[in-house]
Parts: sequence; structure tokens; C-alpha cells
Amino acid sequence: MRLPNLFNKLSLVGVFVIVVTLFSCSTNEQEGVPNLERSTFTSTEKIVNRAAYSDKLYGFWLGTCIANWTGLVTEMDKIGNIGDIKTGDFYTRNDWGKPDQPSIWAEGEPSKISPIIDFVFIAEDSIWGADDDTDIEYIYQELLLRNKTAVLSGEQIREGWLKHIKVEEENYLWVSNQKAFDLMRKGMIPPATSEPKNNPEYEMIDAQLTTEIFGLFAPTRPDIALKMARLPIQTTARENSEWISKFYVTMFSLASVVDKNLSQKEQVLWMADQAKHCLPEHSYAAKMYAYVLSMYDADIAWEQARDSIYIRYQVNQQDGYGITAQKRYCNGCFAAGINFAASLVSLFYGEGDIIETIKIGTLAGWDSDNPTATWGGLLGFMIGKEGVEKAFNRKFSNRYNIHRTRIGFPNNGIDSFENMAAKGLTIIDRVVAEEMSGRVNLAENLWHILIPRNTIKYPIIAHAHNDYEQKYPITTALNHGFTSLEVDIVFDGTNLIVSHDGENLDTKGHFETAYLAPLLNRLDVNQAPLILLVDIKNYSDQMLAQLNSVLKKYENDLLKRSENTGSSKKIQIVLSGDIPRAAIISNKANEFLFIDGRIEDLAFDYSKQYMPMISMNFTDLTNWEGIKKPSKASLQAIQKTIDLAHQKGKKIRFWKTAETELLWRTLIDLNVDFIGVDGIENFYATFE
Repeated sequence: MRLPNLFNKLSLVGVFVIVVTLFSCSTNEQEGVPNLERSTFTSTEKIVNRAAYSDKLYGFWLGTCIANWTGLVTEMDKIGNIGDIKTGDFYTRNDWGKPDQPSIWAEGEPSKISPIIDFVFIAEDSIWGADDDTDIEYIYQELLLRNKTAVLSGEQIREGWLKHIKVEEENYLWVSNQKAFDLMRKGMIPPATSEPKNNPEYEMIDAQLTTEIFGLFAPTRPDIALKMARLPIQTTARENSEWISKFYVTMFSLASVVDKNLSQKEQVLWMADQAKHCLPEHSYAAKMYAYVLSMYDADIAWEQARDSIYIRYQVNQQDGYGITAQKRYCNGCFAAGINFAASLVSLFYGEGDIIETIKIGTLAGWDSDNPTATWGGLLGFMIGKEGVEKAFNRKFSNRYNIHRTRIGFPNNGIDSFENMAAKGLTIIDRVVAEEMSGRVNLAENLWHILIPRNTIKYPIIAHAHNDYEQKYPITTALNHGFTSLEVDIVFDGTNLIVSHDGENLDTKGHFETAYLAPLLNRLDVNQAPLILLVDIKNYSDQMLAQLNSVLKKYENDLLKRSENTGSSKKIQIVLSGDIPRAAIISNKANEFLFIDGRIEDLAFDYSKQYMPMISMNFTDLTNWEGIKKPSKASLQAIQKTIDLAHQKGKKIRFWKTAETELLWRTLIDLNVDFIGVDGIENFYATFE
């Protein structure tokens, strides 16, 4: 059933399509630091029609609501027969149109939404009610608009949740969302609200309910979508639940780039094949994906596939899935894992048909409204408003009541899909300009989106440590997709010399002529700025004045503190080393100098506009050398440091790290932002 040789059928620009796999899970970008975008050295432009996209956003909201309310009919009707709650045999295709059976909390009564298992429609003169599969995404859309940002901070997320979510019992929050909300009410700020030590529900389904929309806010660019979604996901999810949420976000972003010459089935399979790279090979989520796909490929009936995942994961607890052993309420029926496996059943077997996909999702079991809402929204986006109406052969209401579940919005909570789509366009305008370094052409109603090539290979910012010591400085790093380069400089009283130790300076090149100017000549202006980390080895006020004098010559190519990534600048200078950071920050004359801080600087809350990142000696945290599996204490120390930096809105880089694949991938899993490398080719080969 799976499409063979799919890539042979793609008609998009070859290099662009092939590299989507490589950038679809770039998750390292942090909130509020728009100046530290990875740059691109060659790029492909993708033009997206805003008017057509508005229709697709309408289709997303409409498709989500239809699928959500249909799935609610069977929500938690069927969860298996383990533990105190037993629900008998799972539904099959023959149960469609038959009476609904009671859910685990319905006290013997069928669904109040519909007494039979069938589609739930809202007439044109009625109003769709919000539910937990749409309402948090609605909140996030409003927060992005209200805060005039493309990337929400932890503080902004907390403010939005506290303002728009009711405190009383019936507040439509469950498991991890509820726990995160409780922690926010006590003053905790995301991402701390999902740390396992704070939130024992971190493996539950919640983040999937709330974050797919970020994929739509970054059309064609999953790397940007994941940057935007990182903190919203980490508000409630870690580990497998986080990776699963990234899978969904990536699929939603890829819906704008998939080859429309393919059939709907082929498009869905291609998107899923790309998004699976968000699932680490060792994770139970990745193994679930492979297992469900294998049954689909073998033409096993979807009901048998669903029964098989129940036996494999809930009964036998295979592939590292141990939720049953935790003896949770309803055997973990809200868990991200089992619901992910069930969602893949409806995705694969639905084959891109919105009606068939929603039917299978509704009958598949567990938290059935969630997978249906996810795929109904994705397919609704892909076919647009008219496509949804054509599929169901009817018109639907265009109104939405957010106040069914949330509070604090104008017009008593009544909105329209047209208006909600228009809000989405406004957000995407900002994302295209500020995060993608693209162009918004309102006269022709188009987005011009730059698609990077080389840099999308890495799930972090690849940093060329002491690049000047390479056999081919600048060239090797750029040719291998590195977007952050480091150069050491020494001041000899007259000139800035490229040197680490200050010895034999008369034999070494000048910073301007041997490094800065050649680097600028290699870069394209139509890209986000490359990061040039300048490590000062013998600071003095005279040296700083000389550096500013040199940089002033290239002011048209260098990013200023007052600018954002929408500026067409080639390089962002970040000053590092033993320097008076506070004094440099406070002097407005240093307009081209951003600061690489240290861990102790986080206590001073320097603005991200001046100090977008911090660096730390890795050996001060741990003696782990990346050969054997790290100890729990080492992992906790590393994670705590990374989370502290992120909570303060800073990116983080470690120096003195061993160069092993185990260490690199561990740091990536822990969400480090930079990985410093001396062996550029080896690093490239690892991630190629």
C-alpha cells in the first residue's frame, strides 16, 4: 500500500525536496532571540499565495471542528480490558452508524452529543463550540498577535494561560495540561512546567492538542515551525510526548510544500515519512511509527492493526512502552504513546481521504477526538474550505465560540473562521519577514519564502570552533553548512591579529583582511545573519576602539543591536572571552557588538537584544567524555543548565566538549543550541 519510489515522482525543485528530511526537526531555536537565525549560503525561493492560504486556514479550523466533535462521540468508549476499567471489544468499521456505547465516565449512558456513531455537523445558523483540541491553539494565536511576536516566551505563555483558562473544576484541562496550569498558578514558568520532576504527567497527550497550528504559522519551513512551537510543546511535554508533538507540527508545516501533483494519499505518506525524523531512533514513538507502518504496508486490516498495537504496547509493553506498569487511571488512556499509535492507524489507512480518516479515527479507540481533530485539521487545510464542503456535500457554520471552554475574549467569545484565518495571515506575515528573512508582497498578496539548503542538515547551530585553524578557514565551514564561526583575536597595540596565544604575531593575518572581509565576500545578503563569535584574548579599551573602527567600515553588512532578522545583513558579531560585558553592553557606541555571556550573567537579566547567548565550560558541569552512556547526575546537571538559559531567553553553547556522536546526540536531545566542532567533516558525515 505504501508508495514505492516516491521521490521519483516529486516535481518540486530537487534539492529543496530532498533536504526537507534534514531540516524538519531543527528544534534548537529559543524564544525572543530573533538575531541568532542560522544563515544560508544558497537558498531556494518558495512563493505562497496569501489568499489561497487564507482559504486553507479556514479549512483547517472547519475540518478540525468537524473531526473533533465527531470524535467526541466515542471518546474513551474503548480503552481495552486492563485494570479496573474494562470496555470490551474495540469498535470496527461495522459499528459506524450504530448506537454509541458508554464512555468510561458516562455512567452507562451513550454520548450526549450523538446517540449513534456518525458525523457531527453544525448547521449554518449555529455555532461551533470550542473544545480542548482547538481552544489552546486559539489562545496561542491570540497571544502571538497581542505580543507582536513570532516566538512566545515562557512568561507570555503563562500570562495567556492564567488570563484565559478558568480555575474551577470544569476547565477542560486534563492530566499534563492541568498540572502545568497548577504550576503556573504557583508562579512557575514554562519550560519548567513540563520537567518530569515538576510534572509527572509529562508523557500524556496534552501537547499534541495544543501545538499543531504552529506548523501552519511557518509554511514550508518546519525548522521555523519547531522553533515557534518549542516552548508551547515544552509547556506540558518532554521526551516521547515532546517528540510526538514535533512530528505533528512538522507534518502541518510540510503541507505547504508537498508536491500537489501527487495524489492525496501520496502526499500524506510523504509528509509522514519526512516528519518521522523528529522521532529519535531509540524512542518508543519511533518504534510505534515503524510498527504501524509495517502493518499498513502488509495490507493488514486497520481493525487488526489497532488490536495489535493494544496487545503490543498496553498488554505486552514492548518497545520500551511501560505506561501499563505505572498503574495509572484507565491504564494511561490519555498517554501520548498509545494515542500516537492509534492516530497513525487512521492516518495511514485513511490515505488522505478526510471522511475515511475521521471515521477510522473515531472508531480506533482511546482519546478518539484528538487524532480525529489533528488529521481533520490537517486534511481540511490541505483541501481548503471548499474542499471540505465538497467532501461532505454541504455547507457549515463559520462561527466559533471560544467561551464554551475559555474566558476573556471580546465579542463574548464569538469569532468566525474568516477572522481566525485573517489573524493567522497576520502572524505569518511577521514570521516570513522576521524569522524566514523572506518578503511579504501585499500588493500581489504573496509571500516570498527563502528555503535554506546547506544549514538545514543540522538539528542545532553548528559552530566552527577556532575556524581560522582549519586547513581551509571559512570555506570548509561554509561548504559544510556551518552557520556560526569562531575567530580569536589579539591586539598588538596597532592591529587586530588572528591568534590564540599572541605568539609570532608578525606571521599571522589581520582580523580585517585575513578573516572578516573574506567571510563577507562569501555570504549572500538575502539570508539571515551568520554568527561570528569573536573571542578576545587580551582586552583593552584601545583594542575595543580599534575593533569598532574596523567594523564601522562594514556597517552595511553587519547587524546592529537595534535591528532584527528582517534586516538584510550578512553577519552578527558576538563578542566572547574575558571582557567587561556590562560596560560593553551599556555603551551605545558598541552598536555592532552582541555579547556572549556566562552562566553567572543570567542573574542580571541582560536584554536578549544585547546578550542573546551564553557559553560555559562543559568540564565545569561534568567529566563525561561522551564515550560511555552518561550518568544520571551528568544528564541532570546538563539539562538544568540548558533549561536555566532557556528560561532566561538565552541560547547556550558549551566549550571543551568531546567530539563523539553519543555526546552530540545527547546534547541535541537535551535541547542545546550550539555544538562547537573542530572536526567539521566528521560532524557533517554524522548528520548527513
